[in-house]
Amino acid sequence: MMPVVSIVLPTCDRLHFLRATVASVFAQTFADFELIVADDGSADETRSWLEGQASDPRVRILWLTHSGSPARVRNAGIEAARGEFVAFLDSDDLWEPDKLRLQVELLRTHTACDWAYCAFTRIDEQGATLAGEATRRWLPCQGDIFAETLLGRASIRTPCVVARRAAVKACGGFDPQIACGEDYDLWLRLALRSPVALVDAPIVHVRISTDGYSGRWPHVVAWQIKSIEKLQGMAPARWQPLLQRQRARHSIALAREYAARGASGAMFDTLRRSLPFAWRYPETWPGTLKALLHL
Repeated sequence: MMPVVSIVLPTCDRLHFLRATVASVFAQTFADFELIVADDGSADETRSWLEGQASDPRVRILWLTHSGSPARVRNAGIEAARGEFVAFLDSDDLWEPDKLRLQVELLRTHTACDWAYCAFTRIDEQGATLAGEATRRWLPCQGDIFAETLLGRASIRTPCVVARRAAVKACGGFDPQIACGEDYDLWLRLALRSPVALVDAPIVHVRISTDGYSGRWPHVVAWQIKSIEKLQGMAPARWQPLLQRQRARHSIALAREYAARGASGAMFDTLRRSLPFAWRYPETWPGTLKALLHL
């Protein structure tokens, strides 16, 4: 028999976190799953440990040549998946024991929804809950949430999502042309296709590493703009004004960030490409002026 859920877990040399992540999978109260570990060219220590896990008949290891592309690695797992549902998990995050059970039950009863997500808590590298979690704003969004996803109001993390495998494949999976934020890109396409169901409980723990989001911020936003540009070619007409406005906001914010970092060439290039459509939105004018005055 085919499993109900295929869990897609990409990894590459993260054994210090991977052990606990896999343990949280085996601790699930919903046991009708397969765990597909897509290994992106790990070194011998991780490979040896994964070979040991493969003694469990529910575990399948995909030995991939290193690409460094999360989208390609996740897509390999999706292609190998056999379950009705696919659940996504990163190699440093943790699930509560009832995570799969709650989301599968939800999707069974909400047949109009092709996907579901849940609330989460953020933890540090030692597994302790971050101090800011006590005051972090959480907005529970469900149903048709394309606008909320686009505007960043819906907070969706990869290990929080379970989706019907057929829907993920119909959407094209993760886009390997999106080098950063490929998960955000897929959630937007799923949100265009279907309403979403929500388990409004923190049944996932997302680990926050010390690599620093602030240093990657321009890169993340630049790829979000690419996602929006792509969506403008596929979204219904009713979403086009919102897409164009959000593209303008992101572009001006990115230009300001480049100016603050002294990257004048990148700033002028961003303004040159965005001003032909951004000028019509009054909220972008102060940001444009601040970017120019910052130099």
